[in-house]
Order: sequence, then structure tokens, then C-alpha cells
Amino acid sequence: MPGYNNKRKFGGKGGGRNNKRNKGGKGGNGKRRDSKRNVGTLVRENACFLEYYVQQPDYLQQYEIKSFLSALQKPLPSTFRVNPVNTMSSEIKERLKNEFSYDLGDVVVDSHVVAPPRPLAWYPNEGAWQLGCSVKKLRRATALKPLHRFVVQETEAGNISRQEAVSMLPPIMLGVESHHLVLDMCAAPGSKTGQLLEAQRETSMKTGVPPTGFIIANDADAQRAYMLTHQVKRIGSAGMLITTHMGQYFPNLTNWDDGKAAAKASHGSDAASSASAASAVRYPSGTFDRVLADVPCSGDGTLRKNAEIWKSWSLSSGIQLHPLQVQIAMRGLALLKVGGLMVYSTCSFNPMENEAVVASLLRRCGGQVELVDTSEMLPKLKRRPGLKTWKVAVEISVPGATNEDGSKEKNTVKLQWVDSMADIPEHKKKGMKQDMFPPANVQELPLERCWRMMPHDQNTGGFFLALLRKTGELQGPNGPKPTSQSSTATSASSEDVVMKDVSDSSNSSSSSSSSSSSSSSSTTTTTTTTTTDPGLKADAEIAASLPKGTLPGVAGNEEGSNVKGRAKSYQLPVLRAGGHDMYNSFVRGEKNTNAWLAVKEYYGISDTFPEQNLYTRSENAKVISYVNSNLAAMCMNFEEHPERKLKIVNAGLRIFEKSREKASARMNGGKGSGMACPYRLNHEALHLLEPFITKRKLNCTLNDIETSK
Repeated sequence: MPGYNNKRKFGGKGGGRNNKRNKGGKGGNGKRRDSKRNVGTLVRENACFLEYYVQQPDYLQQYEIKSFLSALQKPLPSTFRVNPVNTMSSEIKERLKNEFSYDLGDVVVDSHVVAPPRPLAWYPNEGAWQLGCSVKKLRRATALKPLHRFVVQETEAGNISRQEAVSMLPPIMLGVESHHLVLDMCAAPGSKTGQLLEAQRETSMKTGVPPTGFIIANDADAQRAYMLTHQVKRIGSAGMLITTHMGQYFPNLTNWDDGKAAAKASHGSDAASSASAASAVRYPSGTFDRVLADVPCSGDGTLRKNAEIWKSWSLSSGIQLHPLQVQIAMRGLALLKVGGLMVYSTCSFNPMENEAVVASLLRRCGGQVELVDTSEMLPKLKRRPGLKTWKVAVEISVPGATNEDGSKEKNTVKLQWVDSMADIPEHKKKGMKQDMFPPANVQELPLERCWRMMPHDQNTGGFFLALLRKTGELQGPNGPKPTSQSSTATSASSEDVVMKDVSDSSNSSSSSSSSSSSSSSSTTTTTTTTTTDPGLKADAEIAASLPKGTLPGVAGNEEGSNVKGRAKSYQLPVLRAGGHDMYNSFVRGEKNTNAWLAVKEYYGISDTFPEQNLYTRSENAKVISYVNSNLAAMCMNFEEHPERKLKIVNAGLRIFEKSREKASARMNGGKGSGMACPYRLNHEALHLLEPFITKRKLNCTLNDIETSK
């Protein structure tokens, strides 16, 4: 099934972001593309598209159909966010208001008046801005070159992030704080992930303590996951983890009892009681405080920037993706803590991908999930309520007419409206689900709490989002866990993520769930650690509070203190399934331990530095990364938890990099490659390490570094 592997293929978050660019300006046949070709020559109309949405009840009023279609014909205005944690944010806003402001009508491009930059009225603290033209015009118009240069320079510096306006909504709705554990299930290309990181940093700035939570950004496509690493690198966070998993199979992070204890306790009783005991704890408790499920979709909400969708638009995209969307969203809810929030979002107009999915989630969760009333959020944002009902259609091919000369016209496609599964022609039933139709109790569901963004309301793209709160643990599928499944597996099966409902015949077979083999509860010990850096002090306190023996790279170290002057005992790294390499604690083994002692001696790093949070991919590695203690304990501690199956692309901050031989010689007083210090500091993590450095520090003022003319 197209899209079933969670790779976005259908426009918007699908084709638009997943199409591979031809390198070197050449097409697939090796010939240079026609430079005259542009999106403007495409036919921006589709009869089935128009009929499908015009016929939807309460979707478009007759008087606004023209405005809706007119908005879709126009290019999307360029928008960007100002990084709130950057010290230059206030100065950037002032420059936009003064240096790049002009009277309306002063700038005309291609006979169109270009409005000056203005802040989005609904975005808090003037944190997002909209230009009066598209990206294409911004690049090509001579009159806009200074503004274009400014946008490019500030983007490269990390001071602003170009992002579609409606794409900024899910992170705002989630309300991420510095202590939250966050999962972005389908993160690439990374604009929303960057916004989540900024929100986490912004809340920590108010308290003066760096974030103790973490964000896992996941994408099914490994190549896109590596691109994601580049996108979020400018923000820099010790609580950042990038993984590559299919969203519907994202593994559990917690240790839990998979039901064997309950089944064993009921040994000797009847089979029904045993099965009930095993299924009672079928799923582990959730891990995350916030989850973003920005799922793959048909993407017709992006028609303003992906005009090719006009030609390729088909109902089959939404039909094929609906089951995957339900699976990803259900997996997100299973991973969510009770009381936690999840945003479900798409860039699609189609109610089969939106309200139908939300209604399915509410039904499958059996009252353990609720739609949150968000009517008080962003009062200046124009949004429409979710639909209370919708119509379902299938596409029927109509043979073309035969001409007098015997030639045949092309087949055409028309819509056939259906009220139930029984009305669907047999040859069109494949892929159709009962969940796509409005449920019998649809009027009782508070679907009006969902948000629909229409392009002609506030000059944006199309978007849909819903905020859900988990109010109780989810009930697992009926029946005991199959004995053939290993108890240490940590990934969920396809049936698990949709939480089999007995009324749904398509999910009638029981399947296995994932688990970790040990319980997370144990006696903890505490130590008193003093440090001048509040973030690392928090890290040290968290590390000290962990159960004995769980500190990465410290086997049986009861107090979590640093082991100085000797190699720590460690286990050999566990091979990853599929050949993926694994992060391991850096301070382990004789070679790495000696290297760390040399680094500590060279820079005078104090013993209070939480060295157990240093990770690397191999012995004698080129890069050493630092992660915060929550991330280390829950995701990175593979030595203590070899059953963990996280496929990690990137983790934390690069804190040290391998010194080149010549640089090492200079560090060693020019005496050759004596390797007095095998690693050098990396500037992106210097703010974390600086409070612990006692040597080779130079304090200077601005006057000290000013040069006289």
C-alpha cells in the first residue's frame, strides 16, 4: 500500500517534502531541464476535487466557493519565526518594523503590490512574520533584494526559521515546557521540532534552569532523519534525540511487567481468568508528557505551494493513508502519559483523514481519551470548527466515448457517493474501512473542538489539528500475549497500535505487544553534588537519584560519583538489529578512560562534571556527545538495557571533537604528537562545560578585544 511504510508520498508532507531533487540541475535522463518551465503553466483545477469538497455538508457555503478556489490559485506568502531564545530577537523585530517597512504601494513586482513585512496577529509576542510575497518573488525581485539578503543571513545565523504559518500551530497548541518529555513521531524536515526545542528553551530561560526534559524527533526515512539532524543543530540541546522508526511501531522506553507475573499468579485457575490477568497489564504506562503526530497525508492543503497536486489529486490517497494515520495516532496515545497531551495534525482538507481519524481514536480508546476545548487559545486566529458529519465517496472510472473514426476518448473519473460499506461497489471495497464513515454517535462527539484552517480565511495553507488528552490507561487487545514473542521486544505490532476493538472485524485477531523485561522500580540513593551550573546541577541530581547500577558506564557504582584514575567496568556494546550502530558511554574501557583523564587534566575539569552523560559511537571516536540525565537514563543506557531497540541517528550536543595531530602537537608545546589532550572543546556545548573548567580560561571584556582604528 502506498504510504504504508510511513514515508510521505502524497503531496504536502508527502510528495512535496519527499521528492528527491535531481542533482546538478539535470533531470533523470541526464538532460538539463527546460529553464522556462514553471509551476504557473500548470492547470490549477480538478473537477473531482471541487465536487468532493463542495458537496461536503457544512464545509463551504455557496458564497465562499469562489473565494476558496481563488485563494488556492495564488502562491503562498513567505512566513518565518523569530527565534525567541536568541539574544538578537528584539533587534530583528525592530529592523523588520523600521528598516524594511514601507508604505503600501511603494513596491510593485509583476504588476502586483507587495505589502511590507508584518507580524502575524495571532502569534504570541510578534514571534512570527509574514512577507507580502511568495518565496519565488522574494528571490527574483530586484526591489526586494535587501529584504531577501536579510532573511537569508538571519536564517543561516539561526535567528529566524522559515516556516509555513499553519505549520506553527501544533507546537503552540502542545504548550511544551522545559521538564516535558516530548515525542515528535513524524518530524522531518524539522521545522516543528525546532519550534518545540525553542519552546523548551524559552520556558527554561524564565526559571534560569536549562531543560531537564528531552525531545525525541523521529522519522521513518533514515535519509530524512539525517537531514533533520542538520535542521535542529543550530538550536543545540543536550535533550535532543533523533531516531528513525516507523511511527506506528515506535518502541517503548519504559520497563514494565508484560503480564507474566499476573498470569503466573493465576496458575491453576481456569483459562479465562489467566487470559484476563495477562491482558489486564497488556500495555506499559506511557512515557511522554507531549506527543506530536503530524501524520503523512494526501497534502491537498498545500496546493498553494505544491501546484502539481491539482493534476494528481485523487481520493485514493486519503483512503490508502487513513489506516496508517489511525495506527500512528494510536501508537502516540499508547506512549503518552495519563494526563499528557497529543496533537493530531494533517495538511489535508479531507475529513476522511481528519475528523474520521479523530472519531476513530475516541471510539477505540473507550473513554480514556478526550478532545480538549481549545476555544480560548490564540483568540486572533481565524479557524473553523471540526465537522460534525461528512460524506464518503469512491472514484469510478467511466470509459471514454468512441469517435466516428473509431478512436476512443480517454477514460474519465467521477465520484460515487456511498452511505455505508454495503453501498461500495465490490471492485472498490479494497482499502475501505468502516472508520471512514461518520459513526452512529457522531453528533455526541465534540468534534467541533478540532481546528480547520482554510486558505481564504487568513491567507494561509489548509490545515487540520486536534488536541487530545489521555485520561486513563488504554485497554489492550483481548486475549493473552502469544508465548512465541520475546518478553524483551520493545516495538509495537501493527495490531497493538490500533488497539483492537471487538466491534471492528478488520482487527479481529490478537497480536503481540512490546515490552522491556524488567521493572523500573527499585531503591534509590542520593548524593550531594555541588556545581555552579544549574542545568548540570540538575543533571547531577537526576543521575544521583537513579537506581543503583543504572548509571551509564558505571557498573555497580552505588553513589553515582565519578571513578577517578581507573578504568570503569563495562559491558561490550550490544549489536543493533539491522546493522545500526549504537551509542555507548564514552568513559569505559582503558583507552577511552585514559583519554578522558587527559582531557580532564588539560582543561582542569572538576570531578562534579557528570561524565556519565558522555556518549560516543565507538572507542577512540572522533566525536563525544553530551546528553542530559533523563535522556541518558531513559533512552541511552544500552549497557544496562540491551533490550532497547532505539535506532539513533543523533544524540545530544557535540561537546568534544578529536584533535588533529598538528593541533595536538601545539597543545603539547610543539613536541610532536604526544597527545597531551586528544580532544578539543566544541563551541556549541561550551556553555555547559565552562562552569567546570578551571584551567586555560581567559576572562576579557569588550574593551579588551576592541581594535583601534
